[in-house]
Amino acid sequence: MKEFDQIVSIGPIIMGLQKPVHILQLGAGVDEIVNMACVAIVHAQEKMNSI
Repeated sequence: MKEFDQIVSIGPIIMGLQKPVHILQLGAGVDEIVNMACVAIVHAQEKMNSI
């Protein structure tokens, strides 16, 4: 998907474990780091709201 122009890919995210795992690829750019941090924040907020 990253080969297509103007496509934003976020991931990989490993699900199905006790906790989600957010992985940044080697050479990730600033936009990819910020997007993954946002996904991690949303996961943390959802977990806090479910307690």
